[in-house]
Amino acid sequence: MIGSFSILEFPDNVHSPVAYIDSQAGDVYLEREEDMRRITLTFAHLQTAALSRAKSRDLIAAIARELA
Repeated sequence: MIGSFSILEFPDNVHSPVAYIDSQAGDVYLEREEDMRRITLTFAHLQTAALSRAKSRDLIAAIARELA
């Protein structure tokens, strides 16, 4: 994992997408096409691996019950 990141999208006539990465080494903005392909692929992999909203809610509730 590269740290937390956001993909900033703008109208086509304003600016191409930009990735903002927040890390302990500092903030980074990526705009190159190859960088954006890598970030977009990372995002797609995270979406695939993530639990559904319902399963996430159930997991959080179960952990909260264990900690109570």
